[in-house]
Amino acid sequence: MTTHTAALPIIHTVEGPVQGALVEDVVAYMGIPYAAPPLGNLRWRAPQPVTPWPPTQPRPSNDQAPSCLQNRDLCIEVGGGDPLAMNEDCLYLNVWTPQPKAGAPKLPVMVWIHGGAYIIGAGRLPIYHGAPFVKRGAILVTLNYRMGALGFFAHPALEKEVTVEQQRIYNFGLLDQIAALEWVQRNIERFGGDSNNVTIFGQSAGARSVLALFASPLTKDREKPLFHRGIAQSVYRTAEASREKALNRGTKLAEVVLGLEEGKGADATLAQLRGVTAEVLMNVPIDPEKDFKGTANSPVGIAGDIVLPGTDGILARFEKGEGAALPLIIGNTSNDGSVVLDQLKGNPSQIVDLAVTTTLVKRPKRYYPDLAEQDFPDQNELGRRLARDAFFTAATYRLAKAHSQRAPTWRYYFDYTAENHRPFVTKGARHGDEVAFVMDTLKYAPPFPPGQPQNPVTVTAKDYAVASSVSERWFNFARTGEPSPEWPQQTAQADKTLLLGESISVATDFMQQHHEDAEFENMDAFNRVGTAMDNLMASLG
Repeated sequence: MTTHTAALPIIHTVEGPVQGALVEDVVAYMGIPYAAPPLGNLRWRAPQPVTPWPPTQPRPSNDQAPSCLQNRDLCIEVGGGDPLAMNEDCLYLNVWTPQPKAGAPKLPVMVWIHGGAYIIGAGRLPIYHGAPFVKRGAILVTLNYRMGALGFFAHPALEKEVTVEQQRIYNFGLLDQIAALEWVQRNIERFGGDSNNVTIFGQSAGARSVLALFASPLTKDREKPLFHRGIAQSVYRTAEASREKALNRGTKLAEVVLGLEEGKGADATLAQLRGVTAEVLMNVPIDPEKDFKGTANSPVGIAGDIVLPGTDGILARFEKGEGAALPLIIGNTSNDGSVVLDQLKGNPSQIVDLAVTTTLVKRPKRYYPDLAEQDFPDQNELGRRLARDAFFTAATYRLAKAHSQRAPTWRYYFDYTAENHRPFVTKGARHGDEVAFVMDTLKYAPPFPPGQPQNPVTVTAKDYAVASSVSERWFNFARTGEPSPEWPQQTAQADKTLLLGESISVATDFMQQHHEDAEFENMDAFNRVGTAMDNLMASLG
């Protein structure tokens, strides 16, 4: 990243002064700490305030501020780029703004929460470059938050430390996101942003976070709201881990990292656990013999703490009307199920077998009119569609339907693949493929064949045009609360979906057509298959 700092004004945040860097005619304030380093006794505690620094010592923009600990290779392959330096000290955010201009109006603020199944990702990755949104007229904030066992963790010793159920904390990563939004409220107007016009948006686990923030009591009933609308891209159906499941995983982790006998993990003390290096905690291999399936509750948070009290998952909370009554865009991609199939080692047909043998959906081809007419449809193609629709499309539909009864809601379906990507990606937009189009960052993060990040494809003029069109709708939503005139809201009376593909159109009752002999309505059938898939996915970790 080429930067220049000469002649840029210093911004005096509440915590201390920061110096921006000029990056492609916009200003980047990289690596601003929004909470104290969560080290030592601050591990597995709520984020604490930053120690202010002297007003005469501005912090320079630092695009090398550490990302949170994670699997570097996995992040490069599927997470959007190289996280570079990593450390347990990782609670930093980045602010992208226009160059200062006297008398300029306050700008809408867009806060991006990265995805990555709560185990990979970082706010500074190239795919989240801030220049395109800034040039449209927004201020973009990207952030890091604790992940894996450092960000989502339960253990009996933690519960002994905080004995009041309403004050238990398991979702430290979500608390970090709240702390970052509090920083935005304290400081963003000093950067030219409008603290009364903040949009939170994210993809996958980032979208999950958006919905968690909508549902959490910690963000509600504040004198000044933390945010005013949201965008959730590719939300999956998986329910939050139960307290019991998370405690079991935490005790197993203690056994592994401390070398304890089986069944003794619950006896570990916080001092012992906090004494284990972060690198060890975040890199414990799966051990089937010890029934240990990794260090995280990925790809979900944990129900039953101060952030997400009770036992319900996010989807259930929204269907009970517990999500904040704020405008929401929600949608998924045409091959979102790719992330599921990656875990199943590329065998889509087993999802068809799962549906037929364990649910009442005995003829799943009936829910796809083109396949219903075939005597022997391709079972892998049928399984691929079921993975997408059971895990993503039905969840998106249910969330949109529930939320539209409380607040303006728009639904989309992204089905565009970069032209030179198509020889390698033949089944539609994979999970995460829309991010570079939404952010309009194809220039910084061009698509690449699966597993070959070193071989990016050439981006075409049409690709750039599609990205500009999609990104403009996201920006309009952040600026005005309306994405575009031709995009109708989802309502109880009208199921409308914007199709973002080779062209842009609006579909009514999208993906609800089926063969006349189908046993159920489509979304009901997909949900039934999804319930069976929950058990299958749980068995994988």
